[in-house]
Amino acid sequence: MSDRPVVLKASTRERILSIAHEMGYLPHGYTRSIRSGRFNCLALLTMVDPLGGSLLGPVLSGVYNAALAAGQHLSIAMLTREQLENADRTPRFLRERMSDGLLVDVPQLPDHLHDMIDQYRVPAVWINNKLAENAVRPDDHGAACTMTERMIRLGHRRIAFVDYSVTAHYSGLDRYSGYVQAMESAGLLPRKIEGRASLPPEERVKLSRAWLTATDRPTAVVAEQPWSAEPILCTALELGLCVPRDLSIATFATRLVENTGYAITTCQIPMYQIGCSAVEMLLKKITDLNSEPPSRLLPFEFLEGETMASPPLPST
Repeated sequence: MSDRPVVLKASTRERILSIAHEMGYLPHGYTRSIRSGRFNCLALLTMVDPLGGSLLGPVLSGVYNAALAAGQHLSIAMLTREQLENADRTPRFLRERMSDGLLVDVPQLPDHLHDMIDQYRVPAVWINNKLAENAVRPDDHGAACTMTERMIRLGHRRIAFVDYSVTAHYSGLDRYSGYVQAMESAGLLPRKIEGRASLPPEERVKLSRAWLTATDRPTAVVAEQPWSAEPILCTALELGLCVPRDLSIATFATRLVENTGYAITTCQIPMYQIGCSAVEMLLKKITDLNSEPPSRLLPFEFLEGETMASPPLPST
């Protein structure tokens, strides 16, 4: 019944399976777990707020498909920030043994949950978290560095980094540091344009208009998020600038950004691969409880859009 090699003739095995099917018999997971000491179940802890966690569709698909391929079940707990911080609302799979390991998709896990994971030696892997060990995240620094280098090779020298969201998430900081590294390596002066947190759309347009009409405006922009890139694109077109001839734009997203009718050149965040890689790392930790694997950085994919080109030659 377990599909393991046994000393039975094929005809005998088929007869047993046929009778079991007629009787409506199914293997019992509880007895299997008692015998093996494993539940063959992975638990996933995430936040209800999509801005607080990274459990987007591709991440969940990667986690689910990788778990399924490994013969694992998946248990999910989706909590609000208030529920996470309430010690009385601890997820069931941390209050009793019902899974073999834990995937954590919470940027800042409360101390009492950290303590429980450590105390009970729960094998855990963090998704999209900047830890030295036991985590999987996208290589935001490398992606921004590569994107900026592409612009430099095209001939751009006045390249700005624009961030209208200004969040404390590590991804924005890493993207900016990657941009700065590429600029300084090329002997160019970095320039950061930013707004305040939760800047409304009309303010993003107003801010974009201010620096796009300046005499020293950039010829290329690395936008930290689509909601920085899109108002820049719309404002540039409104001012009569030709994109990408007068202004090149690139950004970072889970898919090609084309909500404005233009396909903005995009560094695609490897969300699906993050989910798969996190499950792979967790399964290895389950088999070796003392392992502390170094965190994995996954590369972005470059999606060619319509918004990057060489700048115009200077007039003579």
